[in-house]
Amino acid sequence: MSANTAKAGLTYPSLADAPNVPSNMQTLASQLDGMVIPKYASASALSTANPSPASGDLCYRTDLNAYLTYDGTAWQQIGPLGAWTTYVPTWTAATTNPSLGNGTITSRWCRVGRLIHWMGQLQAGSTTTGGSGVWFISIPVAAASNGIQMIGTADYVNSGDNEYLGAVEIQSGLTTVAFIVKTSQSSQSTFPVSATVPVTLSANTKLVWNISYEAAS
Repeated sequence: MSANTAKAGLTYPSLADAPNVPSNMQTLASQLDGMVIPKYASASALSTANPSPASGDLCYRTDLNAYLTYDGTAWQQIGPLGAWTTYVPTWTAATTNPSLGNGTITSRWCRVGRLIHWMGQLQAGSTTTGGSGVWFISIPVAAASNGIQMIGTADYVNSGDNEYLGAVEIQSGLTTVAFIVKTSQSSQSTFPVSATVPVTLSANTKLVWNISYEAAS
């Protein structure tokens, strides 16, 4: 009669069992398959190999350098926890997209579970143009569709002129942020940032932001 190991419960034959190496090896391999953490290079590779995951399944995504677990609804990243990663966002506008030219845009982000911490900076250059319409900047991970507007801090600095404090906002379920700032030092009004708000874009323009939000997955 076959027996089982004490810790993992792996099945092995006893001396009284009839010899059947192929069957015994198949049984062992099947049990080990559920214990070994597989590696995948992308989300598509994961979904192809495991199209119907069970709650509690684990895997490692080499493109994310992180472990994921299936919570019964979606794959959730569980590591590396809190590791900061560089992300270069995409800068767009409602009507005509800006051109970065010799300006710079960069950001850093990290995650703990589905909590995303993200900070970034846009520095205009002498050949940067702001396009037309409200500005949008892409976020590193899509926001959760939770029905909540997520808000962080933003600062529009026009060197040599003024500093315009405001907020960075992510609407529920979106993949971009917009910026709302005061339009003057004494004004109580706020407006969305664009090529002309709060002032006309120039090489002196710098926009910085910091926000924490819930990720979609």
